Amino acid sequence: MKKQLLIAAVAATFASVSMADISLSGAGNMKVKSNGTSSIDLDLTVSGKFDGGSFSAKMKNMQDTTAFSDAYVATTIEGFSVKAGTVKTTLGNGTLYIASAKDLVVSTTVGGVGVTATMMPGQTDAALHISGSVAGFDVKVQNANISGSRFVTLSGDMGGVSIDVENSTAAKSYTLSTELAGASVSYTKVEGDATQDDGVFSNISAMTATDSFTGIVVKTNGLTLKSYQIKGNDRTNKVTMTRGNVAYTASKTGSADAVLEAKVAFTF
Repeated sequence: MKKQLLIAAVAATFASVSMADISLSGAGNMKVKSNGTSSIDLDLTVSGKFDGGSFSAKMKNMQDTTAFSDAYVATTIEGFSVKAGTVKTTLGNGTLYIASAKDLVVSTTVGGVGVTATMMPGQTDAALHISGSVAGFDVKVQNANISGSRFVTLSGDMGGVSIDVENSTAAKSYTLSTELAGASVSYTKVEGDATQDDGVFSNISAMTATDSFTGIVVKTNGLTLKSYQIKGNDRTNKVTMTRGNVAYTASKTGSADAVLEAKVAFTF
C-alpha cells in the first residue's frame, strides 16, 4: 500500500471528529551530584480520544526544547492499526536498543504473527518488522527486508533463567537473568559496535567493532549493585539505594574519585 494512500485514509478518518477525554500527564526527575553538577528532566504528555481513534503528544525534556518528540494520531483502517505523525519506535528491546522517529507505522496480525511496516521521514520504501513465538520464545525480526540493518531479538525462559539475545549487523548482546537467594541477578555481554547508551549500564556507545563489554546487575531489598566494563577500560561500580521516590547512588570508575548522587523522581 502506497504511503500517500495511507496518509489520505488517515486524513479522511480524522476529517470530522470531535475531541474528548483530553488528559495531561508528566514525569521527571531532579539530580544533584557531589561533583557540583545538577540537572532537571521533565517530560509532558498530552493525550486524548475521539470517535475512531486517539492522539498523543510528548514533549521530551521540556527545559531544553519546545518541540514534541513523539506526537501522533492513531486509528484502525480496514483491520490495520495506523499511527501517523512523529512516532517513536525502537530496534531491539534491551542493551542494544536504538530509538528513531517514524512518520507512519502500520501493523496487523496474520496467523498469529505480528507484521508492522514503518516509514521514516522522507522515505518512500517501508521497513518490514515481524514478531511471533517460536518454541516458547518471543522472536522479533526488525528491518527484515533491509539486509544492511536487520535486527533480531529473542527472549524467553529456560530452567528458571530468563534469556535475552539481540543481534544487529554491528553488534550482538546476551543477557541471562535469574533469582538467587532472594536477589535478582543478571549478566550481560556485548560484542561489537554498540551505537547508543542502553539505559541499564549507560556507557556502551563508546564501544567499537572490536570491543567487548560485560556487566552484572544485582537487585535486592531496595538496593541495586552494578559492575561493568568495556574490555581494556576502567571498571565502573555503582550502588543505588532507593527509598520511596528518592534514589541515592555512589559510583566509582577506576582510580577516579567516587561520585555521590541524589535523584528525586516524580509523576503527575
